[in-house]
Amino acid sequence: MLQLRAVCAAAVADDVIPVLGSWPGTGMISHFRATEASEGLDVIETDIPDQAATGLMAELTDLHPWDEGEVTLTTVGNVERYKFVGGTATEMHDPDAGQVAPPDATTVHNLVKVDVSYLLLMVTAGSVAAVGLMGDLPMAIVGAMAFSPDLGRLNVMGFAILLRDSRLFARGAASLAVGTLVAVVSAAATAVVSQATGASTDPLQDTPEALRNFVSLLDGFTVMIALGAGIAAMVVFGSERGTTAVGVGISITTIPAAAYVGIAVAAGSWSEALSGAIVLI
Repeated sequence: MLQLRAVCAAAVADDVIPVLGSWPGTGMISHFRATEASEGLDVIETDIPDQAATGLMAELTDLHPWDEGEVTLTTVGNVERYKFVGGTATEMHDPDAGQVAPPDATTVHNLVKVDVSYLLLMVTAGSVAAVGLMGDLPMAIVGAMAFSPDLGRLNVMGFAILLRDSRLFARGAASLAVGTLVAVVSAAATAVVSQATGASTDPLQDTPEALRNFVSLLDGFTVMIALGAGIAAMVVFGSERGTTAVGVGISITTIPAAAYVGIAVAAGSWSEALSGAIVLI
């Protein structure tokens, strides 16, 4: 899909909207009257299918001459601008074309807010990862990595550094900290319940050594894995799939370590909890 934004006079907007609505696959059309700040023009926003771009632009140019205004078609990593002059669409090349665009305001808001859905997912991720560690169930750990939403917060923090936006970075960090703490508490509670029910006699000892080393020993491999996960996460996040498939990057260096911290706290081993926290950080 392409994001279309048209800035034009009110009379032109009344003709543009029916044209947009006539194309199959066009998304919801938003029309804002006289909201363009500098000249008081109307703004129209919608989503259109990629294959409709050429035909739609040709149809828009067939409308009566445009004295002012422009249409912007935006794709992830590429911006194509067209300015209408005397009924002709002229492409305005963007110097930033081909670069990964920062997330839009709605995506950022969804990735930094702390709501019930986010907290429930972090609770579930912490609990599932803890069960995977104590029960030697790698698939459970991978599952917790995949659906944990904490990676989106790291993506936003990365963009905030790139954009030098300290406020956005703080919002992402705060949301990440809250979610991580919830995951730790959830893992600790899971370990306590497993002991109380007899499913586990000693949460730390029940965790296989290989898994325990993975989440508690900081070495070169840990750093390499973290760097690789970060790169994969940003590549996915910056693609057209990124806003809906951030989990492809999987939280490989966060949720397992957070769960281990919770298990160690439940077992009363503060030294192991500190080791897990260092890997997590």
